[in-house]
Amino acid sequence: MAIMAPHIQIVKRSCGRSAIGFAAYRAASLLYDERTGLTHDYTRKSGVIHTEILAPAHAPEWVYDRQELWRQVELAARRKDAQLAREVMLPLPAEISDRERVALVRSFVKDAFVAHGMIADIAIHLPDRRGDQRNHHAHITCTMRHITPDGFGKQAREWNDDFAGLRKLYALRRAGKTGEAAAWESELKASRPIFDWREKWAAHINRYLAAAGYSHRVDHRSWMEQGIDREPEIHLGVEATHLERKGERTRAGDARRNVQERNGERARAEA
Repeated sequence: MAIMAPHIQIVKRSCGRSAIGFAAYRAASLLYDERTGLTHDYTRKSGVIHTEILAPAHAPEWVYDRQELWRQVELAARRKDAQLAREVMLPLPAEISDRERVALVRSFVKDAFVAHGMIADIAIHLPDRRGDQRNHHAHITCTMRHITPDGFGKQAREWNDDFAGLRKLYALRRAGKTGEAAAWESELKASRPIFDWREKWAAHINRYLAAAGYSHRVDHRSWMEQGIDREPEIHLGVEATHLERKGERTRAGDARRNVQERNGERARAEA
């Protein structure tokens, strides 16, 4: 099965991004940005098979309108360097059906993000026709402010702390500081409600694989955590992926190929 690690990015105004333009692209929709005066029309974009907005029960009805949701996000974020949204890209198992993948994503997002107060805009994408045909995936764009029946409130900085804590844990492990990493992981599990979202994601996938009759399972842990002597592959990103598919070599692509070559050498040495 083709399962890669989940990828997280922040939609930042300081990088020239707009939450409305970002949401329009992911959902293959047409949205108008009042702040910039631009209309973002991606309705001709193919490969988006399901879109949906999930929100806490106390959220106002307008959050289910993609145009109004992201318009209000833009209005609430007044700073030039505002962080507008957090996107989590989730790899989906190729073995199950499209319908099962939708149900899988919906159940996980409710459990891991909406239950903690986030609004999540879901877009499920088919594999790129020029790429690996097992690469089904979902883009989950989450709000970063508390929502009340009256609208958006303050930035939910505790959510940032949860994701930052996970990055610190990875850094400690990469540095070989196993004792510090174990202590920090224990603290995270006790104090950070979103810390275990990767573990939840693996559990949700494995439940659906079992229901579909498959015996293999995914593991949310990195190779380092599992004691496997392999280097993690570099995430290419949208721009590098596009250039590589056109036949143009990129720095990120070369770095990824170097990692793949070294991992191949390790595997051959162990055989």
